[in-house]
Amino acid sequence: MDTNATGWRGWLLRALLLALFLVLLRTDDHRLSPATDAASAHLFAVEEWIVENMEDKWRHKARRLLPTQGLSRDEQIERMDELFEVQEDVRSIRRSIARAAATDTALDRETMDALERSLSALLQRREALRDDVEELLESELAAVIAEAGLRRGEGLLQAVFPPVDFRLDSTPMVLAVSPRDRIRLTETVLLDGDGDVADWEAIEEALAQEHNLSALVLPISGLAAYPSIVSGTRDLRRTLEIVAHEWLHHYWFFHPLGFNYFASAEMTSLNETAADIAGRELGDLTYHRLTGTPPHEPTVPSRADTGERVFDFGDEMRETRRTVDAMLAEDRIEEAEQYMEARRRVFVSNGYAIRVLNQAYFAFHGTYAESPASVSPIAGQLHELRERTATLGEFVRTVARFNTYDAFLAYLEE
Repeated sequence: MDTNATGWRGWLLRALLLALFLVLLRTDDHRLSPATDAASAHLFAVEEWIVENMEDKWRHKARRLLPTQGLSRDEQIERMDELFEVQEDVRSIRRSIARAAATDTALDRETMDALERSLSALLQRREALRDDVEELLESELAAVIAEAGLRRGEGLLQAVFPPVDFRLDSTPMVLAVSPRDRIRLTETVLLDGDGDVADWEAIEEALAQEHNLSALVLPISGLAAYPSIVSGTRDLRRTLEIVAHEWLHHYWFFHPLGFNYFASAEMTSLNETAADIAGRELGDLTYHRLTGTPPHEPTVPSRADTGERVFDFGDEMRETRRTVDAMLAEDRIEEAEQYMEARRRVFVSNGYAIRVLNQAYFAFHGTYAESPASVSPIAGQLHELRERTATLGEFVRTVARFNTYDAFLAYLEE
């Protein structure tokens, strides 16, 4: 195969995708919504991020083409192992800070300074490792995608499209907005992650007081820009699942499913939940390819071991959502908000650092139909479709062609 032709093909594909995403992400700054107005000092510049990081990644790829610069697969894996050890330390520090915020526990200045110094040193080391690790994970996931039958083209022109391309980085925050009298995601706004809890609380309070809206600023694991942004605080398996999830959004972007992502709340949920299901499978297969470890088998704590009741996050959150929906249906808005705050404290006392539990929390997390914060039937419907498709590739291609939720339901009923 002509490697020069292959390299140029990659350049052209990425240039095409960059142009498409820049068009897609254009906004009209002259017509700000209440949410973008309230958060205007903290908006995340997606276009700038895409241009800067695509350039950085390709400079690194070009250097690695030099005869003295390439790494062996074993050397790449050594760097991968070190990077994920660094990320575990980053995650530990950020958990400490998040728990302090959730419990209203003020860390003393000396402790906070020490945490910030440690975090800064770890992030610098991650920066030094990530280019090589990203290339390894991109190539391994691309091989799994190809084996799943998801390449496009014929003969020498056959390739994984769009190419797998991601960046391990600090992901932006997202501002989610919902009415107070019902749970419905009306808007999301990407925010720069450099703000602090006080900034987020000020935005949430402004939207509540000035516009009677429920709002919440919360972190996300990934963003399907190009390259994708994937949280640099996850373990290897979860990172691979997120990379695969975001690549599926890229893949479906060129199909009816992705093109109609914003057509309705159901289509948004169909996109996200299908990406969760297929992304886990692709991620697990890639994890197996890298480590030899079998696909993940989650374990469920047994209550019979101690005879004591185990706090089950999923059960408790689903019950909370059902109760809130019932209260809001009866127009008991303030009572529902008091109930959510009381329930938040229960979750925090059981080790779940939830800073705010409100309508916006349920509206955002409810988009992912497998989440216990959701009341959507879409997760069960997609699992039924996956069971009825012979291969992962067939599932991905089948769901890609639905342009409405009704079309998806009609297919299931056939």
